[in-house]
Amino acid sequence: MKATYIPSGDEMAKALSFLRQDCSKDEAWRSLVLKAIDHGVTIESKSALKDEEQPKFDPKRIEETKKFLLTALHKLDVRRDKDDDDDDEEMHDDNEGTHHEKARNVAEDIIVDALWLTGTMLQDSVKEMSSEEGVDITAARIIAPDDSSDDEVNGVREPHVQQQTNVFKKSYSALCKLTSELVLTAQGDSLPPLSFQKLLASLEPQHLKDSNIFTQQVFDLFIKKIRKLNTDMYYRQKKVNLMQEESEGYAKFMRMLIDIPMYVCQFQNETGQVQSAIVQDFDNIVETAKLNVVELIGTFDLDPNRCLDLTLDAMENTIRQIIHNLKTKKTGAASTVSIREVVSNAQDFALNMKSLMQILHLFPFHNISHLIGFKFASYSNGGCNQHNSIPETLYYLTAILATNGILSLSSLPPHLPPLNDIAKAHDAWKKMYQKKIRKMGVVSLNSAKKKEEEVDPDLQLVESMKHNPSIQIFETMLDLGTDFDSACKIFSSKPIDKDGSPSKHDMKKIHEIVVKCCCVNPSLGTKLCKILNDALKPLIKAKLSNIGSSLMKSDGDEDGEISSAPIVSFLLPTNWRSVVLEIDSEISLLELCQTIKHIMEPIISSGSMASDPKLYCNLCRLYRAMLLEAVPNAITSDGEVQLSDNEIDEEVFKFIERCLVGTLSLFPLNPAIASDLWSILSLFPCHLRYALYFSWRKHGLEKAALRSTIEPSKPLAHVESEVSTGISTKYLLKRMSKDNIKDMGRQVSKVAHNNPLVVFTLMLNQIESYDNLILMMVETFKFMSVLSLDVMGYCLLVSIGGEGEGRNKLQDDGVNAAQWLSSLETFTGAFYRRFASVELGGLLSYFTRRLHQGHTLELGVLQSLLKMTGGYGFVDSESTAILSEVQLEGRCGSLALRRETSDFGIVEKVNISSSRKLRASLQSNSSGIIFIILIAQLRSKVLYSSGKGSPNQIKLVGNLYDKCHRTLNILLSFLADGSQDDPAKPTEDGTIATFAKQMPHLDSLCTKFAVPYPDAWTICRPLIRASLFAEEDHHLYDASMPEYLEKFHPKSKEMEKSLSNMVNKDDWNHMSKPLFSCFYTYSIYDIGCPVDTYKNEIARVKREIDRLEIFQKGGKDALGMQASMASAAAAAGGTSREIRDATTFTKEHARELDRYKNTEKMLERDMDRQEKHSKHVLKILESARDTFFKDLPSGLDRSSRIFFTTCIYPRCLISPEDALYCARFIMLLHGLNTPGFSTMEIIDVIVNSVVGALYSITEDEAGCFGIFLNEMWKYVSQWRYDEEFFKNHVDGKNGSNSGYLSSDIEMGDESFVNHANYIKLYNKWHATLAAGFIGCIKSKEYMHNRTALIILTRTVDFFPSKSIIGEKLLSVLAPLQEDSNPMQDIKAMAQGYSSKIIIARNTGTWKEEDKKATKARKVQERKMQEAKKKNAEKQLKEMEKYMAETNKQLGDSSHDHDRRSNDRRDDRRHDRMPQSRSTPPPQATNNDRSNNRGHDSRSGYRDQRQDDRSGGRNQDQRLDRGRGDQRSKADNRGRQNDQRNDRSSIDGRWERAGQDAGRGKRARSPDDRGRDREKDVDSKRSRRDGSPPHRGGGRRSSRR
Repeated sequence: MKATYIPSGDEMAKALSFLRQDCSKDEAWRSLVLKAIDHGVTIESKSALKDEEQPKFDPKRIEETKKFLLTALHKLDVRRDKDDDDDDEEMHDDNEGTHHEKARNVAEDIIVDALWLTGTMLQDSVKEMSSEEGVDITAARIIAPDDSSDDEVNGVREPHVQQQTNVFKKSYSALCKLTSELVLTAQGDSLPPLSFQKLLASLEPQHLKDSNIFTQQVFDLFIKKIRKLNTDMYYRQKKVNLMQEESEGYAKFMRMLIDIPMYVCQFQNETGQVQSAIVQDFDNIVETAKLNVVELIGTFDLDPNRCLDLTLDAMENTIRQIIHNLKTKKTGAASTVSIREVVSNAQDFALNMKSLMQILHLFPFHNISHLIGFKFASYSNGGCNQHNSIPETLYYLTAILATNGILSLSSLPPHLPPLNDIAKAHDAWKKMYQKKIRKMGVVSLNSAKKKEEEVDPDLQLVESMKHNPSIQIFETMLDLGTDFDSACKIFSSKPIDKDGSPSKHDMKKIHEIVVKCCCVNPSLGTKLCKILNDALKPLIKAKLSNIGSSLMKSDGDEDGEISSAPIVSFLLPTNWRSVVLEIDSEISLLELCQTIKHIMEPIISSGSMASDPKLYCNLCRLYRAMLLEAVPNAITSDGEVQLSDNEIDEEVFKFIERCLVGTLSLFPLNPAIASDLWSILSLFPCHLRYALYFSWRKHGLEKAALRSTIEPSKPLAHVESEVSTGISTKYLLKRMSKDNIKDMGRQVSKVAHNNPLVVFTLMLNQIESYDNLILMMVETFKFMSVLSLDVMGYCLLVSIGGEGEGRNKLQDDGVNAAQWLSSLETFTGAFYRRFASVELGGLLSYFTRRLHQGHTLELGVLQSLLKMTGGYGFVDSESTAILSEVQLEGRCGSLALRRETSDFGIVEKVNISSSRKLRASLQSNSSGIIFIILIAQLRSKVLYSSGKGSPNQIKLVGNLYDKCHRTLNILLSFLADGSQDDPAKPTEDGTIATFAKQMPHLDSLCTKFAVPYPDAWTICRPLIRASLFAEEDHHLYDASMPEYLEKFHPKSKEMEKSLSNMVNKDDWNHMSKPLFSCFYTYSIYDIGCPVDTYKNEIARVKREIDRLEIFQKGGKDALGMQASMASAAAAAGGTSREIRDATTFTKEHARELDRYKNTEKMLERDMDRQEKHSKHVLKILESARDTFFKDLPSGLDRSSRIFFTTCIYPRCLISPEDALYCARFIMLLHGLNTPGFSTMEIIDVIVNSVVGALYSITEDEAGCFGIFLNEMWKYVSQWRYDEEFFKNHVDGKNGSNSGYLSSDIEMGDESFVNHANYIKLYNKWHATLAAGFIGCIKSKEYMHNRTALIILTRTVDFFPSKSIIGEKLLSVLAPLQEDSNPMQDIKAMAQGYSSKIIIARNTGTWKEEDKKATKARKVQERKMQEAKKKNAEKQLKEMEKYMAETNKQLGDSSHDHDRRSNDRRDDRRHDRMPQSRSTPPPQATNNDRSNNRGHDSRSGYRDQRQDDRSGGRNQDQRLDRGRGDQRSKADNRGRQNDQRNDRSSIDGRWERAGQDAGRGKRARSPDDRGRDREKDVDSKRSRRDGSPPHRGGGRRSSRR
């Protein structure tokens, strides 16, 4: 016996447990089943039998196997029943019972499969043994036990063949017995039997018969049916030839189909309408027709499919008759009839079609799909490239059958051309379109004659898609009013049930195919636009009843438009709505986006929206109305709409991004559509709008979008529009000039309506390269729409950001800003000054982020905004080193005085609305305060930052450090200026109030934000001074101090508390808090009033007022002015009208006059207020002077040094005003005779500190320090050289105390410095400063040279005063002035200072110059002048000698010619003489030319050339009169040489001076040049305001 066994109960339980947990884990159970069956069918082996014995099976084994298998199934049933009972008592998972049932089925299937496998293998083995007398090793292994050896298996091949065959037969008999026991015998037991149906489906028929499951009769019948089925499947001919086979039956069938209309006509009235009373009789006729069909098919054994085909042909013929009738009724040339017309006008054939459709119900519907598909395939194969090869009646029939539920659209694609053809056509269309776009704007220089182009296969493929059956069926279904998703089933690659719907994945693929169909077939996209327009009408009527309903058309449909009215026809189901897309009037915005997004995507991708601008406008207006409806609280009290991020759904935002923003490119030259889009975008905050603009350009602009890999890709229609816009923009920009700026500006604005990103990117590229286009470009934007201006703000932000990290913002030298960035800085200020309504939030947010990251290169843009847009350019100076004395004194006064003196009376016009908008933007969200704090922190980062991108050149570090501080000063002045506040608004909402409410306290700035205390005081000083002004007003006018200023008052608790943390505790022992507080509280405005500067400016303004009033009145007084203005206009090439306008008093002159009058009143009022205020402050300081150095814990030994290091030095480097304030505050303390304050000691500390400061300050700080040192040295030098002044102001006062003066000079026993000792101190200070300056100049470091030259240039009027030091300075400056010096700016500064110091020496600044040295210098200068004179005489003699030799060589050949020339010249002179006595016209006189020379540079250059030519003619006349008519040839040749020399030396000053001297003109002196500069200044003013220059010049010219 084989060693087989029945698996144990534990193994069974374990295997069933795995199966219950997971039905896929069936390996263990399958193995047990095979072992059990193997145990049941195994018989005794040959070794256990005698030769004469026959093999037999053991019934006991079969019983054990049956019991094992059925017991396992029973356990699964018991488990399932238990779970069912548990479900009744308590809730379980709904899938629990289903899972156990599935496990039971899997276990049963495995048993049946094992029976089938074993039976099949045994049957095959018996057959092989019988035929080939061999044994299959595989079958042997199946029966053999697992542990049998190879010898046993190979033993099967021993020659006992007959016995082995008997073994297989007995094993098969045992298997049949086991199968019978599992099904039949088990039915009477308590154990469940195997499923009879599963055995029938799986086991072989012979196995079922041998197991007594089949009787012999059932077995024979089963085999017969199998044979018949195989015969029908493989050998039956299904196609029938109508002409040869069963013609009588088909003829009768056709006759019956033809006679149906005759029966139907009996039930129609004369009007063609169906009578409802006889519908029942019609049903009887239809039932009779159905019976006839069945009888004919049965009688003649007709092919049902062929009969079905004939019925479909009859229906198609009926539709053809309807179309023929409609065409005969039409009077026009229309050749097509839509399916809506067919269905709506089918009353005469309605019952006929109904009866035929009822007959179709006799046949299987899936056969109808096949037959319709065969028809399409037949037509397509017959001529797919021929137009209209498939008749429209077939499309209409398909649509009617599909709407009635007879035909499933998803079953047609297998019979139609493959959907892959549409994808290939789309690829070909895309390739052709891209090729067309790439060729746009490309000029071909090939002049060869083009060969006749062959037909493009891609074009053929695209054209064939216009007649693709799938696309045509889809269009027909849409025309009939089928639901969009239902019509899309025609593109399904899988069959879909009638009531079923495809999965999301399949639906996504279907929508992609629809998109491709719209691209290759533009008419489909147009149809979808009309469908969507009709679907939106109810919603538009409900939402836009008060906005756009009056602009919409009436209910009448346009020609060819799909009507939204339902179709009334008997050819369609009774519940047919004929609505492709239904939108409820109560739908939400999110639901609307979800509903129409699938129909919008084909419209957008194909560019079909361009054909329906009405749809685009309706969508924009509808979305705006629904956005406002969804957020009712979005409208504020000011009328502005504000939507937050949370109020805008993400899907709605994506819809606007994809379907509205980018689609604007399809509507060129249409500003109304751009306005509709802006009506939506204006609801969004700035960052969301910029996100939409980013999505608009993220694929790239113009042809760059073709290379983008971002999905979804930009529609090619949009790309084509962008390329076309780019070509037009480049064409216009090339032809733009100042003369045609208005016309070209309008043209550019038209082009920019639909593609502003393209236009503005090109314009900014031009501006980056050519900064002279900035003002002209800004002028073009006045014609732009609001949307275009907003997009311009985004484009400007992108350009300033560098469009990525690859753009370098520095020049190649690594120091100066790049040209493109400098140009954008200027353009930004000019643009926002011109257009105040453009959003600034995005730009300010970008600056905030950049400053937070530690970048400073963009500060120039912020400076440009403050100076040009805010109108605060007068606050800044390009460099503190170039400020004049007038400008410095002007900075000591009010804001009006600073504005008037900043540019010598030339005041830039300020756009008040732009300035207020900028201030409001900086005040919103405390952006301005954030900027101030970040910039203050950034100064330290610039100095000490060493990370990636940090500046590595000392010059760049200094420039960035100064830029930070200049920007901080401008921003602080701008935010603290309340002069532009609206008087109608309350004071609590003013600029100062807003600034005070947003500003952190002084202590917070120092501790929390780590701002250095000098900068913190500078930031808070406007508020501190405002509180002092409020306190002063309280005493004068009994006004209360506002609450927002109380915490900034110097005597408040908060301010007194914050002082302790600013300075080290040890320093408070040497300096008092009152002195510290007073010093940092006040400004230069508070401690003095520049009365002379006020009076000078007031006088200047009055002169301007008088001039304009004279011009306004006209009369004789204005004649000279008008004549000068007319001459200037004529010299500039103006027309007669322009000349006339130039002499007219215009509105611009009136506004200028009003400004001057207001300025005069303002300056007078400011002067009076500042005088009173400064006197008030001086009284406060005088009363508090005793507390400044009183009761100091450590005495006065270090008080001056601590005061300088904590107060004077940090503040004097901040700004020029602070530098003046520090110097004058020291002198104020000296003048007040402050107890404990030693002026000598503080001067000594300053001088000693200068040497160290020279090596560690920037350019602007050097300029400020030069102002401070110049102001101090003015008094120091005066005390030195004016002993009387010293005695009156210094001697014997507290300031001359020498008790703590750290000096090695013997002062004697006196405690006060006398004049003699002061001279010693002065000499020491002078030498110390000189040593420091000379050391810096000798240094090879760039910044050391520059700072020293800046300070020396500022103090040149007072330092040096000793000739020895001056000569040393001149000697060390010589190397810097050489041409070999690579630092050209240092060379220029050294030359400039050298000239100034020489002038100062000559004017007596060197007060201690040695007399011998002075005498020797003058002798040397005299010798140099004599040498120059001798050299000039020598050159003159050589020239005369050369001229004589030249005339001698020429000979007498030209004597006659010269005489004739002289005669003609005499005649011309004689003709001109009478004209010279007459009065010449004004524009032709030399006097007017001399006047015009100072007014206009262009006319001046032209007049200069005229004067030179006239000078040459006058010289000829004088030579003719002096020599007479008889001239020698040498004289004539010399005169001609003089003429040539005159013409060749027009630009030479020496030759012109000689001519002037020969004509008797006076040589030009320095005073003359000074007067010319004054006239130039007047001419600049006249050009600015249209007024003439100084009248004195006109009178002098008339007298001459």
